[in-house]
Amino acid sequence: MKAYFRNKWTIAGLMLALFGWGPFCVVLVLRLTGSWPGAHLTGFGLLLFATLWPAIVCLVLGAVQTWGRHGN
Repeated sequence: MKAYFRNKWTIAGLMLALFGWGPFCVVLVLRLTGSWPGAHLTGFGLLLFATLWPAIVCLVLGAVQTWGRHGN
């Protein structure tokens, strides 16, 4: 498991997920709890859309490379 988190593709995917999905999730939770009722999710949704598939592809590439090197 440690080797998976040392892979550059995995790190890139996690960074994309953190910075792309994080703001959307935070604003969504704030909106659902009523703390920020006037929040528009359009900009955050576009950020999520732009980072969703690249992050998933990076995470899959990291998993495939780690699995190929360590032969699990």
